[in-house]
Amino acid sequence: MMDNIMTELVRRYGMWVIPALLVAGATVWFVAHYQAEPGDEVSILWGMVEYTKSKSQAEHKLIHSDKDQPTITKPPATTYRPSTVTKVEISEITLDLRVCRRSESNIICDFFITSTTDTEPEGFIIHIKGDHKSKIIDDSGKEYYAYLVRLGKKSHAWSVEDKLYADRPKRASLYFENISMIEEQIPILEVEGFLLPGTRINALFGDIPLSR
Repeated sequence: MMDNIMTELVRRYGMWVIPALLVAGATVWFVAHYQAEPGDEVSILWGMVEYTKSKSQAEHKLIHSDKDQPTITKPPATTYRPSTVTKVEISEITLDLRVCRRSESNIICDFFITSTTDTEPEGFIIHIKGDHKSKIIDDSGKEYYAYLVRLGKKSHAWSVEDKLYADRPKRASLYFENISMIEEQIPILEVEGFLLPGTRINALFGDIPLSR
């Protein structure tokens, strides 16, 4: 049928009709192809040419990008912990952690505090209550607050103050209770206090082995 139509057109209009038909056919194909959605069937020239429009590379990437991407699992957040630290020098004083002892679920940490200046004796306060609490922090970030603090011969359940002298270490202790999750070592011990008249002290000790 198509051969008869072409023969009749050439007979009537001459050979120049062939390029015109090619241009018209290309225009029809262009419109039909780009109006069709990806996956639709395209038919031109009365069904003589039929095909299914494929998805473009960009469309294929867009559709499959979520499926093809590997799943990335973020590591859980961890609590900052210093390397093994048993001695801290800060703001003209030295805190020297000597031992942390465990008895059942109770822990006592002993350390010495020394002034590093030759000036007049200064007062030092260790806090275990209020806004600045001395505490133990485990690997999960849970905090355990001391219930008693001792500095020299003084002790208290809130804070304690005493004077410091150069080259004369003063013993201090922090008492903790109801700590069952820490068996072998303390991840972080944080000592909070003030060096009078008002310098804040925040000393971090890390990876402290527990004795019994």
